[in-house]
Amino acid sequence: MRTAHSPHAAAGKTLHPSELPFTPAPFNGYWLQVVRYVASTALPEPSALTMSTESNSAIRSMRIQLRTYHASGMTPREVLRAVEWTESGWIQALAALQRGEPCSFSIVLGSGVRIEWRATPKKLLPLIDASSTTCHTSPHPELSR
Repeated sequence: MRTAHSPHAAAGKTLHPSELPFTPAPFNGYWLQVVRYVASTALPEPSALTMSTESNSAIRSMRIQLRTYHASGMTPREVLRAVEWTESGWIQALAALQRGEPCSFSIVLGSGVRIEWRATPKKLLPLIDASSTTCHTSPHPELSR
């Protein structure tokens, strides 16, 4: 159990979650991961992890990032796939997220590197400022990097 900032905590008493002045309620959120697969190793190399509280924001991020890879050595075939996905394919991905299912899209660069965007629904807890009962609904994952 965590020690909360309160008169009881100052006296060395650890509060039980039922004694807290708030009840954290989980809400829906979305993780967006960008992963690179180098052809020589085939091991995933995480490139980015962001979070969103809205499914359409996660898809919008995927679309924007995908459009920026046009200048990164995509083959003409991959450029066509990427444009098609950013113009209409994203609608099915958004529907999947709204059903609580993950979605992904990947491209292969001319060098053989495969880049994959994955959006995954997650249940998140709001962060509580320990010095007050202010609730921050912006999720921040704990990353040990």
